[in-house]
Amino acid sequence: MPRHDEALEIFLSTLPLGLKHVIEFRHQSWLEEPVFEILHKYNVGFCVFDMPSVSCPLVATADFTYVRFYDGSELYSSCYSDDELADWAKRLTNLAANLKAVYIYFNNDAEVFAVRNAKTLRGYLETQEGMANPCGEV
Repeated sequence: MPRHDEALEIFLSTLPLGLKHVIEFRHQSWLEEPVFEILHKYNVGFCVFDMPSVSCPLVATADFTYVRFYDGSELYSSCYSDDELADWAKRLTNLAANLKAVYIYFNNDAEVFAVRNAKTLRGYLETQEGMANPCGEV
């Protein structure tokens, strides 16, 4: 669905307070600063995602963020390399500097790589400087 700022604002105004809300946009037109400003106004998270053929900015619009890993090379069925996950750990550490929480979900589970990749990323995050209590349960 192409970008429609007014519809987004109306929708966000109806969300119940006291809950964490996240929106994942798949149309490139939504991945722009004015949209991030609207999400920030309502403390709604922008879902950062890694998937083939879509360039997604690494931005937080709430006091938390949510990251979905589909895998950058083959949707749902590729395994992230250690180098890719080490790079993501650095990027996520920088993003998390002023956030209360970062939620991470691996959706590359067609070949059962999600758990392996989550554990590897967790290990890298635990070694990052400045990550206070970085990891919850896998």
